Amino acid sequence: MVFLIITFSIPAVQTKLAGLVTENLNEDFGTSLKISKVDLSFLGSVSLKGIEIKDHHQDTLIYVERLRSSLLDVKRILENNIQLKSTSLKGVYVNVKNYKDEEIDNLTVFVDKFEDDNPTDPSSNPFKISSSNIYFENINYKQIDENKTIPLDFAAYHGGGSLQDFSIVGPNVFLKIRGLYFIENRGLEITNLTTDFKYTKSQMQFYNTILQTNTSTLFADIDFNYERENLSKFIELVNINANFKNSFVSTTDLKKIYNEFDGNDILRFETTLKGSLNNFSLQSLNLSSDKGIEIIGDVNLINSVKQEEFFLSANLENASADYFKLKEVFPNLLGKTLPTELIKFGEFSLSGFTKITPSSIEATLDINSEIGKVVADLELNNFDSLDNAVYNGEVLLDKFDLGNLFDDDTFGNFSFEGLVDGKGFRLENINTQLIGTISQIEFNKYNYQNITVNGLYQNNLFNGKLGFVDDNLNGTFEGLADLSEEINKFDFKTTINYANLRALNLYSRDSISELSGVIDLDLTGNKFDNVIGIANFKNIEYTNEKELYPFKQFLIFSTFKDGVRQIRIDSEDIIKGELIGDFKFEEMLPLAQNALGSMYSNYTPYEVSLNQFLKFDFVIYNKIVDVFYPEISVLQVLRLLVVLNQMIIN
Repeated sequence: MVFLIITFSIPAVQTKLAGLVTENLNEDFGTSLKISKVDLSFLGSVSLKGIEIKDHHQDTLIYVERLRSSLLDVKRILENNIQLKSTSLKGVYVNVKNYKDEEIDNLTVFVDKFEDDNPTDPSSNPFKISSSNIYFENINYKQIDENKTIPLDFAAYHGGGSLQDFSIVGPNVFLKIRGLYFIENRGLEITNLTTDFKYTKSQMQFYNTILQTNTSTLFADIDFNYERENLSKFIELVNINANFKNSFVSTTDLKKIYNEFDGNDILRFETTLKGSLNNFSLQSLNLSSDKGIEIIGDVNLINSVKQEEFFLSANLENASADYFKLKEVFPNLLGKTLPTELIKFGEFSLSGFTKITPSSIEATLDINSEIGKVVADLELNNFDSLDNAVYNGEVLLDKFDLGNLFDDDTFGNFSFEGLVDGKGFRLENINTQLIGTISQIEFNKYNYQNITVNGLYQNNLFNGKLGFVDDNLNGTFEGLADLSEEINKFDFKTTINYANLRALNLYSRDSISELSGVIDLDLTGNKFDNVIGIANFKNIEYTNEKELYPFKQFLIFSTFKDGVRQIRIDSEDIIKGELIGDFKFEEMLPLAQNALGSMYSNYTPYEVSLNQFLKFDFVIYNKIVDVFYPEISVLQVLRLLVVLNQMIIN
């Protein structure tokens, strides 16, 4: 025994023994395995140093600085059946590589040599190795594909842990990983990977899996199914079936894998994942975050890794968030395109189906928000630009707060159902065709109801048809009302079957103020001083607390030429005559009063702009006097003209 111990301590003997140990494997399976030194003790322990396996390009595939174990049965080594007791490995380096223009990686080529039907010597036994426990430290792994622009797919450094019930039979591997830790190439630190692992020619299993970092924990059962030749295209061609239970992951960890994530939130979830890493579905997803995001439903992601053609579809039972939560979690993905107007929606929830690409969205959704409800069946394109977004489809708005959305307190709740086809979402650049029914719209503190609409709305321009069947407004509007430019344009015909001006908060002088008739306008201008065109009022009836006043026709012609304004009014039962001059409407009353007052020596004139003049000649009939000014004077005639012009502009 002493002689044997001394003999196996001689370096030359150890080197020769290492060669004998590997020679049988290399001859039987055509491998390139080298062991620099073998140490044997009289107690049956063995220490292998400098283990190197070269791939088919004679580059290092696996290198182990030291492997220490105890043999259960020494003679079985020669039968390719190595049985080990507790084993330790130190300094392990694995380099898996797809060489240029090769589809199969070097590890697959190496493992294929151990398949039962592929030994160099057909009479040799299949290779077997087993151990009850394997402990390792400083394990390093790299996955490289030289066919890609960025060759490094994945790397793990400075790993450690243990394997239990380890065995290799031919190409099949069985083991239990316990407490594996490492740092991957993007900086994610895995503190514990525990799983029951099985590897065959067509499947990898990770059952009873626990994957932990300092801020995340996943519980899962995972199957990888594949054709061996497709392992080099793991992302696209390996099929995954995974069940996650009671798991949570931090956005700080996700950011290291996918830089669209940010913030400091915890996502808690359960789901079943099916598909490849680049095209997978999350079935029965139940996700909630500590900061209030919730998603329940089925989600499918295509090109989730190859983001240049990213595609997402989802069938949602419920999803809830708000602008700030979404922007914090996805600052790069949504931060630049998410419209700030979404802030006004507050906390919102949605359900239904949606399909999303980087520039388009198809959605059939019910959305509930703090400013109202939206039911939409829409297709949106160019969604990465809010101003240029193009959309069409059906939409229903229920009690939607337009005043809040547009920062305009003259508007209130808005309810609409119909078709939309347009471009842009901002009030200043919206260009939308609307066909449908406005069941309510609050304007100027009155709630209009039952309005049909078929027309184009574009940045304060409406061109189309409106029908009113409201308790206090019944009639039609057809034509153009353009308030989008500095100078407004009106070219429309309005038939008023009935309008209660007092109830509509449009005229409050009379306790009863009811109007009917036809109004036909073709005007341009946005103030008294620049209005030109024709206003035609026909078959007007006005009722106040005194009586009903019918007016057959009332025509107003306004022109402006060479600095001189001419306003001609033609009506047989209201007022008839003309007004000529160079004047400002806001100074017309003091201008006329100065003209009359100049006849008195002690009169002090009002200050007005220079070089104005005014000539007028009117006949006023009793009806209009009774309606507006029972006690009439010359100045009140002019004031009446101001009122009439203001009515036209309004």
